[in-house]
Amino acid sequence: DSLMEKLTPILLGKKPNTYTFSKACAEYMLTQEAADLPMAIVRPSIICPSWREPFVGWCDNTQGFVRLIAVIWQGILRVLYGDADARVDIIPVDTVANQLIVVAWDTAVARSGNILVYNVTSGGVNPLTNRELVGTVVTLQRKSPSDVIFRRANVAWANNNFMHQYRRIVSHIVPAYLGDMVLRIIGRKPRIVKLYNKVDKVVQAGTFFATHEFDWSHDNTDTLLAKMGEKEKMTFAFDCRDLHWPTYIDYFVMGIKAYLLKEDMDKLPQARARLNRLRITQWGFNTILILLLGRVLMTNSKKARNIWHLVISFPVKFFQYLLLLISSAKAT
Repeated sequence: DSLMEKLTPILLGKKPNTYTFSKACAEYMLTQEAADLPMAIVRPSIICPSWREPFVGWCDNTQGFVRLIAVIWQGILRVLYGDADARVDIIPVDTVANQLIVVAWDTAVARSGNILVYNVTSGGVNPLTNRELVGTVVTLQRKSPSDVIFRRANVAWANNNFMHQYRRIVSHIVPAYLGDMVLRIIGRKPRIVKLYNKVDKVVQAGTFFATHEFDWSHDNTDTLLAKMGEKEKMTFAFDCRDLHWPTYIDYFVMGIKAYLLKEDMDKLPQARARLNRLRITQWGFNTILILLLGRVLMTNSKKARNIWHLVISFPVKFFQYLLLLISSAKAT
């Protein structure tokens, strides 16, 4: 293991991870060893749940990007390192499958003698930013929450390592250890720190892609589309220009709920009720925390006491003034 850890960075070179490295190796081997065969290379970007087929939102992969979206939606992941306004290139799995079929047909019929590369991507023709994607997922927790919610969904972006580590400590590490402490007190097995360690690995794997933007040629895919009739385009749909991102992200989240977590869609009202209780609990906790902090400051500083009294007296006086106006209106 230690030998592999030393060799891996040397072998990878400029490649961000072993996944992209192995893909490049496979493509190189094919071009060297099978160049005389009718062949094409299809390069999808980040493959996500289905758009239309076999069902909207269908997925069966709990790893990688789908896992990342799931933990954001459940309120577990609240800090991300990257450029919030950079494009994130995701593509539904059924569009990839459809384009593979059409590429195979065209390669067999055309037999051009060249190895064509098809980039199955969305960023160049229907861009979506990290902020838009994550913001929509956060909003969808209120509409369609999971049965298992850790906290209210909310994500802060950090574009430098210092702010990322600070927010990670405040929003992930401290709550995780406090949560495990409570679990130990009530006699249950601690699991939250372990959960966040797994989440950190998923985030680290995607950091390179969250901090970089890529431009992929869509020319070969557009040429392929031009060869198809309207009926064929409907049967083997892979033109993501027609993809409406807010609707698709809704399908994405519903797919996680239905096909990965196996949650009962008929129990959405109960899930929303649990989310509301969690929201009230969090507001109450934050209010108590602010009051305790104010009390500590009041005890140790006269200036803090004066500011505290001013802050408290303002809403009280406003309420009294409002009651006076109501009484005057009734008297007249």
